[in-house]
Amino acid sequence: MVLDQLLDLDRLLLDFVAPAFSPIGAPARRVGKLLRALLLLNIKNVRSEKFLVETELKHNLLYRWFVRLEKDETIND
Repeated sequence: MVLDQLLDLDRLLLDFVAPAFSPIGAPARRVGKLLRALLLLNIKNVRSEKFLVETELKHNLLYRWFVRLEKDETIND
């Protein structure tokens, strides 16, 4: 995954949106995973976010790989 090392999307986005987060409280969710899921939603023309989460990301390993979810990792709502 040389491309992932060169373009660390999670780190770039977190650095970009870090000023918007409070220094206290819960840590930020994985911004890169969220962006990849939304990108997948638009590229593959999935009907809705609910359909993407409830069916596609639960059953399609290629989609899970693209979003960087482990095969036994739960999906956040």
